[in-house]
Amino acid sequence: MDTLSRTLLAVAYRHTGDWEWARDLTQETWIKVYDRISRYDPERRFSSWLHTIHRNGCMDHLRRPWVRREFTPGDDTVSRLAGAATDDPGLEGSPGRV
Repeated sequence: MDTLSRTLLAVAYRHTGDWEWARDLTQETWIKVYDRISRYDPERRFSSWLHTIHRNGCMDHLRRPWVRREFTPGDDTVSRLAGAATDDPGLEGSPGRV
C-alpha cells in the first residue's frame, strides 16, 4: 500500500471509526479519481484534489441515514446508562464521580 492510500485510510478511519468502512471508502475514492481524472488540473497539487474527493466521500457516507442510526444511541440506551450510574451503590455520596 502506498503512502497516499495509507493517509486516505487513516482519514477514513477517523471519520468512521471502522476499518472495514475505511477500506471501502478509500477504494471508492480511487475509483472516483480514476473516473474523474480528466477533470484534474495539472497546475494544482494532485494530493489536494485527491483529499477533497476523499473527504467529500467520507462526509457523504456519514450523511447516510442508516449510518447515523447505526452509531447514534437511542433513548433506551441513554436511559440505561443514566440508570446504571444512579443504581450503583458505590457511586452514591461520591462527589465529582458520575
